[in-house]
Amino acid sequence: MGIKLETDTKKYFLLVHRVKDESFNIEELHNYVLSLQIGVKDLQFCVTNSLQKVVLFESYSFENVKTVNTRVQAIADIYKNNAILSAGFWKNIFVSFKTHKFTLVPENLYADHSDLDFLEVNSVINPIIETTHHCLHKSLGLVNVFTGDLRLMKLIKSFYQSVEIKVLHQGGAFIEGIATVAQASQEREMMVYVDRGIFHIVIFENNSLHYYNQFAIKKNEDGLRYIMLLFQELGLQQNKTNITFWGNIDANSKFISLLEKYVKNIFFGKRPSELSFGYEFDDIPEHQFFDLFNIPLS
Repeated sequence: MGIKLETDTKKYFLLVHRVKDESFNIEELHNYVLSLQIGVKDLQFCVTNSLQKVVLFESYSFENVKTVNTRVQAIADIYKNNAILSAGFWKNIFVSFKTHKFTLVPENLYADHSDLDFLEVNSVINPIIETTHHCLHKSLGLVNVFTGDLRLMKLIKSFYQSVEIKVLHQGGAFIEGIATVAQASQEREMMVYVDRGIFHIVIFENNSLHYYNQFAIKKNEDGLRYIMLLFQELGLQQNKTNITFWGNIDANSKFISLLEKYVKNIFFGKRPSELSFGYEFDDIPEHQFFDLFNIPLS
């Protein structure tokens, strides 16, 4: 059960998970890395030490938040209620945005100061309220160009004025994590990250990214339809191709039962092998929060 924290009569947020390793030491924040992920519906953060161990993890969901302004206020309220998160003296800080406004550009075609031009090919961007960012995926030869939120960036920077903030994209963190996992296989595989109402679908083959996109999912049949369309378009074989899931899903879900009627090889992923986790994380399924836990490795 989450804990509802009320900041006034209108704005709520829910603390869904809080896990603290026994080795966590608030006096060591200057040696810790803070990784923060922000979406329309939720916020998560984790703290890693110099040994790449996750020593703190918290996950929040927003309630009754229907506009950007109320989301900014909800996040500000979370900060007000969290002395660790609002501390300003971290070694490194990463902020990852969950956004559908992104594009992957071959590294050899990318030019500095061109983020807005690339994004406007497929998305409507409002520079007054949206920020633009890019992140190089060197091993894949790609640059991920994406948007952030100006009001959120101002809020976050107000807490971390003495530390440079590296801005990432949720899909980029997922792709980086998948690139490491995919090295063990030369076969074409489908990897799916299930977020709240969103499927992130990645196809890797021979250590190369062949496909990445996001799909809005309102019901189980939507997810099945998108997966089967990709099987058809990309020539994947239903009885041979592996599908690995991470995120907000479990083996006993109705969606998995539905998918099993059409696809034979369904698996669930694990946490990044480069990180370590104490026994305190035993109650968190290993395939969940893969995107967040890959942020400090990006």
